[in-house]
Amino acid sequence: MAACLIWQFELMCSYANEITLESFTVGQAAYSCSWYDASPTFKFRIQNIIMRSQKPATITAGMFGALSLVMFTNVGRT
Repeated sequence: MAACLIWQFELMCSYANEITLESFTVGQAAYSCSWYDASPTFKFRIQNIIMRSQKPATITAGMFGALSLVMFTNVGRT
């Protein structure tokens, strides 16, 4: 039973970690599109996407903090 709970927690942490890592690439993808030939409205939206992507997206576990592989290893040490 305990192994199943550990496995589920590891899955949640690993997927949350992937979301955090992939959120960094959103700004790079937005910048690499041909925004310089687009309308001013599109340029404004791309600018907002790039600014928002500077802070990574995280999934939190209540007041314990962001789920990540670091959190999984810290919980495993205790």
